[in-house]
Amino acid sequence: MKSETSPTSGTRSKGFTLLEVLISVAILAVALTAIIQAFSQSFFSLNRSERYAIATLQAQSKLAEVGPIIPIEPGFHSGEFDNGFVWEVGIEEALLPLPLAGGADGSVGVNPNDLQAFRVQVSVNWAEDQGVNLDSLRVANGR
Repeated sequence: MKSETSPTSGTRSKGFTLLEVLISVAILAVALTAIIQAFSQSFFSLNRSERYAIATLQAQSKLAEVGPIIPIEPGFHSGEFDNGFVWEVGIEEALLPLPLAGGADGSVGVNPNDLQAFRVQVSVNWAEDQGVNLDSLRVANGR
């Protein structure tokens, strides 16, 4: 801040020079730009997190439908949720060694030939390259 002498009274008046005001405005503009960018980034991250949460819940819901609604047999199922998210369910046979033998005396147990394991893959996407994938194993009766 600079003091200047008034030409009429000879006293000094205090005030800001034009250069000081311009520098202050420039600093303020840079600071506001950084703050606005930070809020924008936070909003983008929040929106993306919300989409992941919704897609995960919907994928879990579709995974729960395998068996009661979607038959456990090799194949591919797809559709779209009301919110525009696209889902896909792929089911294929899985070759797993299942420990299904009975006790030491052989009285309790399940015949491995009566059960079949299936790999279930659920995918929920909201954009071409953004989405959630869940994998699970399901066991069904008979081969």
